[in-house]
Amino acid sequence: MEPLSNEDAWTLFSDKVGQNLMSSIDLQPIAKSIVERCAGLPLVIVIVASSMRSEDSFPIWRNALAELNRNISSIIEIKDKVLGNSKGTIDKGLGWKGINRGNG
Repeated sequence: MEPLSNEDAWTLFSDKVGQNLMSSIDLQPIAKSIVERCAGLPLVIVIVASSMRSEDSFPIWRNALAELNRNISSIIEIKDKVLGNSKGTIDKGLGWKGINRGNG
C-alpha cells in the first residue's frame, strides 16, 4: 500500500471539504499545506477534511495547520506503521500461499 500522490490527496481533500470552500483564494495555500501534512494517508485526509468542511474562517484554518505541524511526527509514525505493517502482512500472506515476491 502506497500513500496517495499529492494530486490524489488534494482531490480527496477538496471533495471532502467541498469545492465552494476550496475556491477561496485565501484558504488554498493553507489547505495545500494541510494536505501535505496528512502524508498521503487517506484516512487522515478524510478526517481532517471532514472536520474543516464547515469552517470558512482563515484563523481556524491557520490553527488547524499549526496543530498538524505540532503533531507531524505522530502522523509520520502512523504512516510508517501502516505502510510497513501492510507490506509485512502481504508478504506473510503470500508466503503462506507459497508465493515468492522476489524480483526474479
